[in-house]
Amino acid sequence: MWSACEVPLNAWVMRFWNKKKKRTDPIVLVTTDLELNASWIVRHYEERPEIEQDYEQLKSGGWQLKKLSATRESEIVFYVLTVVLSSSLYHLFVNTQAGARFADKTRQAIAFEPLRTQRTPIIVYAGGCCEIFETLSFVQMVLQWSPLVQEHLRTWLAEHLNQIQKRE
Repeated sequence: MWSACEVPLNAWVMRFWNKKKKRTDPIVLVTTDLELNASWIVRHYEERPEIEQDYEQLKSGGWQLKKLSATRESEIVFYVLTVVLSSSLYHLFVNTQAGARFADKTRQAIAFEPLRTQRTPIIVYAGGCCEIFETLSFVQMVLQWSPLVQEHLRTWLAEHLNQIQKRE
């Protein structure tokens, strides 16, 4: 009995294997929906962490809702709908084979992963061709080039950086 609760409850008691204690422990799942059977209660309970994580991402700034500076209703509605659509497309993608590696990761975790692993991509464009390399692999490849090619690269880079500094 739950004396503080004034509405009827539907509960399901189940056992799970507690890895730390190396034994089975009980867990009680409770809902106010009296129509749900045991499997639906469990299924709904399994969805809660994902729902709460999605809400936390929306609330905490993961989708940049706090940075919204628009005041016109149409701009606000468009932005919120875009965020909801983006979030929905993300969830569809992570349920595909190609997107499975992103499942259970927040937008921020995905963005910061290259920094944490220190494996960052670099895009190289030369002679009308484009290629994406992992930065350290690309540096290793450059170090294997002939001294003459490395010198050409140093000269080009010095001129390019000089032009950028003048523009800034």
